[in-house]
Amino acid sequence: MLPDLQASTAVLALSRPLKAAVKRVDCFIAQSQFIRIMHRQMGLQIPMEYIPSFVPLSEDSSTPSSLSPHEISKDPFFLFVGRLQKLKGLQTLIPIFRRYPKAQLWIARTGDDEPWLRQMAGGIPNIRFLGYLPGPKMQPLYRNATAVIVPSICFEASPLVIFEAFREQTPVILRNLGGLPEMVEQARSGFIYNTEEELVAAMDRLLSDLSYRQELGRTDHKTCEYSLTYLSSKFIISFLKCFNRNCLREFSNSEPSRRRKNVWSFHLGSSKISIQDNLS
Repeated sequence: MLPDLQASTAVLALSRPLKAAVKRVDCFIAQSQFIRIMHRQMGLQIPMEYIPSFVPLSEDSSTPSSLSPHEISKDPFFLFVGRLQKLKGLQTLIPIFRRYPKAQLWIARTGDDEPWLRQMAGGIPNIRFLGYLPGPKMQPLYRNATAVIVPSICFEASPLVIFEAFREQTPVILRNLGGLPEMVEQARSGFIYNTEEELVAAMDRLLSDLSYRQELGRTDHKTCEYSLTYLSSKFIISFLKCFNRNCLREFSNSEPSRRRKNVWSFHLGSSKISIQDNLS
C-alpha cells in the first residue's frame, strides 16, 4: 500500500469510532466564535453553544497575595504567561527584546522547551525567567506590567491569561490568530498585531502614554466584571438549557409517573441562581 493511501486509511479507520463517539455527545461548548466556526467548517454539525471563559475577581484572601516590594521592578516590563512550548510563541518575542532596551520581558511558567528558550535568551539583560508562580503571586505581576503579550502561533480558544490580565486592569497585546482577536474586539480594548512592527508600535504607545494605558486597564476590568457577573451565569443557564434540550429529551417523553421536578441552585459570589426544569 502506498504511504499516502496507508495514512489516509489509518485516519479513516480512526474517524469511524470518533464519529460514533461524537454522536453520543449531546452538546459541545465552544469558548470562542472562531472555534465554533472552524468546527462547523470541518463538518462537526452538532449542537454547539458559544460561552466565553471567565475568572474570579479576586484570589483566596487567606493566601499571601503579593510579592515583596523588592521583587517588583522599578523599570517597565511586559509580561508573558504561558507554557514554555513553541506553540505559545515566546521564541518570537526574544529577538525583539534583544533589540528593545526600553523595557524588560518577564516570563512566567515553565515547559518542555524552557532549556532551549533560556539558551536563546542567553546574554539578553532585559529578559527574565520567573519560573512557575501560584495565582496570588501572579496578581502583582499582572498589575504592574505595562501589558501582557500573547504571541501564540497556534489556534487559541479563550486563554484565561487574558481574563487574568483584565482582572488586574492590565492591557493585552495579542497576535491576530485564532480566537484571540475577538477577545480584544469584545472588550473594545487592547491591541492586535500582525507584524513585529505592529507589536513594537503597541509597546511604544503604552510606554509613552501612561494615561492611555490606565484607560485601557479600566476598560479591561469592566470586561472582567461583566464576564463574572454575566458570562458565568450565562454559562450555567446555557448549559442547563442545552441539558434540557438534549439530555432530557427522552426522559420528557416517558410516562408521567416517572417524571419529577428538578430545581438547580448556584451561588456566584453574593448572587444565587435558581432554575427549574419544565418536565413535570
